[in-house]
This record gives sequence, structure tokens and C-alpha cells, in this order.
Amino acid sequence: MAVIGFIDSTQAKEDELAPGFNQCMEQSGGITAAMNDCVSDAYAYWDKQLNVNYKQAMGACSDSMAPQACRQSLKQAERSWIAYKDNMSTYLVNKYGAEAIGSLDLLNIKIFVVEQTRRHAQLLQSDY
Repeated sequence: MAVIGFIDSTQAKEDELAPGFNQCMEQSGGITAAMNDCVSDAYAYWDKQLNVNYKQAMGACSDSMAPQACRQSLKQAERSWIAYKDNMSTYLVNKYGAEAIGSLDLLNIKIFVVEQTRRHAQLLQSDY
């Protein structure tokens, strides 16, 4: 069985998954339940930021040349992104077998979801 990715609590501060994540992982003592809590906190942080950024992006559509089309395309993109994130997570679980998958594999799948949520939140925040 392969472990997807790896957990590196010594990564540079600017690469930290979410504020306080590295410290949380260091304090977890390698206990899976504690590490899961760290990942859950990171997800909650980025999910909240994603929602703020999505609302701001929706509002910014009012200043576009075609506000209704802008809002509709953003809404569709958001739905597609959610489907991608959910389907990829399911694929990763199925790839390794839900019964045979280890707790670190599941943790890394959760980290994948956090990373995707962070990237999406940052993309919505970007001004192009």
C-alpha cells in the first residue's frame, strides 16, 4: 500500500498549509487523531476564506461588462470545482481500497482537499 504524498512539518513558513498548521502538527506527537484535528482546522480556515472570496468575486461581477453572465460562469465554475474535489477524493480512496487504506493515507487525502480548497480560495482572491 502506498502513502499518498507525505506530511512535512518542517516546511517553510510560507508553505504552511494554514496559519498555525505546522505548530499544530509538531504538537500532535505523531498521533493520528491529533493530526486529523490539525488538518480539520486547516480546512475550516480555508473553507471560510473560500466563502469570503467567492462572495467578493460574485460582487465583483457587478463591475463586469456582463454581470449576469459573470455570476453564472462563476457559479458553474464553483460547482465544477466542488465536483472535481469530491470525485478526486473518492478516486483516491477507491484506488487504495477503502478497507485497506491506512490512516496516514486518509490523512493525506484530507490534506489534498485542504490544498485544493486553499488554491481555489487564493484563485478567487486574485485580481487579474
